[in-house]
Amino acid sequence: GIGDLARGTGAGNPNPEAGAPCGGADLTSDTNNCGACGHVCGSTLYCASSSCVQGCTGGLLYVSPTGSDTATGCTSSAPLQTLTHALALGKAQGSALVQEIHACKGIYKEPQLSLDFKSSFRGSYDCTTWKRTATFGYPTFDGTNVSEIDSSATTGSSTVTTLIVGGASLDKTVVVDGWTIRGSSAPASSIALGLTAGGALVENDQLLGGSPTESSAADA
Repeated sequence: GIGDLARGTGAGNPNPEAGAPCGGADLTSDTNNCGACGHVCGSTLYCASSSCVQGCTGGLLYVSPTGSDTATGCTSSAPLQTLTHALALGKAQGSALVQEIHACKGIYKEPQLSLDFKSSFRGSYDCTTWKRTATFGYPTFDGTNVSEIDSSATTGSSTVTTLIVGGASLDKTVVVDGWTIRGSSAPASSIALGLTAGGALVENDQLLGGSPTESSAADA
């Protein structure tokens, strides 16, 4: 009747709650409606199977020598400490969550590293602003925010590669740049950068021999 229409329950005023819940959001994967309408996971979690789990939703992991591998790495204020952990975390979370890994100034002395999943890998960032200088790379290599990867292998007889880049999913959208990469000082053959399968774009990097006296070595 007229009273029903006035109260909004008649055909002339449809129930505003009618229709898809949460505006049609997928409660199994929507980080703003995870498992229930309005349940927000936040910047360091993502929604998987209706539950909020650890992972970066911004597509970027941060690494700093003064960071911590117990941090999330999802923000510049909570960077990871090692490239080893960042690469492992990025691979576990997948390219849908981590598209780039950024490292700031410092020396990263770590075991052989491997980038075999679809994520760009970049160095030469300032540890405060997380920006690069305009002349960080070729041909200037200004040295302002040098991010150096050194192999931690110092003994042994087998060939050591500091950084291996390769994988079927690695195409030209994967960029490896802004690094100074030093070969191992182990008494064996050493490789600063090894490229295998795929076609990642490698640019604006400096490759160095393994010994502190590489400038005088015949095969440097």
